This record gives sequence, structure tokens and C-alpha cells, in this order.
Amino acid sequence: MAFQVKKGDEVTYLAYAMGRVTNIRGENVEEFRPERWLDGGGHFRSESRFKFIAFHAGPQICLGKEFAYRQ
Repeated sequence: MAFQVKKGDEVTYLAYAMGRVTNIRGENVEEFRPERWLDGGGHFRSESRFKFIAFHAGPQICLGKEFAYRQ
């Protein structure tokens, strides 16, 4: 699917909705499954910092991201 973005158009997204896209996150996006972030040995699996939209990325990244991962 492609869209044309013209000068003056605004491009926005909803973090809540992006975290629930099933073709990206899987069919079980509404289930609390912390193991999805762990490797086979039970250790945290690092992902692209841009993958979890709710935390944002770059210099304005959420300060509580690491706390949330460990919770």
C-alpha cells in the first residue's frame, strides 16, 4: 500500500494502535506475554530501538523504558 504525501500534509501515528498491529506483532498482541522479549535462555533479547513505538527513540526516548522491560 502506498500513499502520496504532499507538501503541507501532516503525517502522524497513534502509538497505542501501532503496538497492536497483528501483522507486525502477531495474533496475540492483547495478551500479556513478557517472554516475547526473552531469548531461549531467559535473557532479555535486544531489539531495534524503533520497534516499540510507545517508548519512541533517539534523544527523546522514554526514560522509563528499561524499567518497563525489567518489570
